[in-house]
Amino acid sequence: MKKNLMSILLLFGIIFLTLLVGCTRLESPERRIGRVMALLLSAPDAYITRQSVAGTDPKATEYQDYLKTVFSEEDFTTQLYGDLAQVRLVDLMYPALCMDADISVEVEDIQVQLDLEQSRIYSVEGRAILTLGESQETLPINGKVQTDENGCISSIDLNHSAGEISTRCLEWVNTH
Repeated sequence: MKKNLMSILLLFGIIFLTLLVGCTRLESPERRIGRVMALLLSAPDAYITRQSVAGTDPKATEYQDYLKTVFSEEDFTTQLYGDLAQVRLVDLMYPALCMDADISVEVEDIQVQLDLEQSRIYSVEGRAILTLGESQETLPINGKVQTDENGCISSIDLNHSAGEISTRCLEWVNTH
């Protein structure tokens, strides 16, 4: 009887700790955001195609499944995790442009800092290094990431930086 009670208490303890930890794993929000942004902003990506950007590629679901192998559900709110393909293909846009032009984008020196503690908004800064053959250019990355009360990423705003990278990729496509 005592053995069964201890087993039940141990099981409930493990379940409780699992629920308690959730998004707040042992990783700080700054570290989590930096890790996720470095993965999210790098390009190209084998699953991205121009048809996916246009929304006509039947592999869009496959791409979402692929992203779920790259990113952990524990890093995002349920809503944002379900929209990763949208964020990657439409909001950022440049990964598909880069793939079409054989441009690679490496992300370096991602710095994350808490801006507004009450709102759990973090500023994200770093560098995107675009490479096409022998040509290379570095562009700044600046944006905001918000987390929920559990430390899960709930929104990403990198529109200005993504727009600059997309514009540069288009310029390179037109000149090379």
